[in-house]
Amino acid sequence: MGEVPGEFLTPWGLTLRLLQLPPDGSAAPGVDHVIHTVADVDASAAFFTDVLGAEETGRTPEGDVVLRLAPGARIVLTPGAPAGPPRNSDIGGRHLAFDVDDVDAAAARLGAVPGVRLLGAPETIAEGPLTGDRWLYFTTPTGIPMEIRH
Repeated sequence: MGEVPGEFLTPWGLTLRLLQLPPDGSAAPGVDHVIHTVADVDASAAFFTDVLGAEETGRTPEGDVVLRLAPGARIVLTPGAPAGPPRNSDIGGRHLAFDVDDVDAAAARLGAVPGVRLLGAPETIAEGPLTGDRWLYFTTPTGIPMEIRH
């Protein structure tokens, strides 16, 4: 820590980084953006734009790529050293979840994308407040953990 200006470690083990994003014309209340640290920013950005339909809206001087998935929803990909990501259940674990109309069709489409790794098969939640919801975790070609659900 401390090597990147504005970066700090929270008491619960999550690394946070303060940065100024280039203006992209959108302003919405709530969460401004989510950052994913990746080993290959350009390859990760290509997955977001080519497969998920994101729009690249800018780059920071530090090498971050700013993407927009929907009005007000920004993802920032920031360069970092290759390392094993934490599991979703670990402190600092995270994933990006997408609501889709058909989990099975989305899984089939993602499974055909080179480098995407489906982490099992779509599952249906059998009990609790989300009974009947379907979901599946997967990783992008550059290792970002994601989920599709409906």
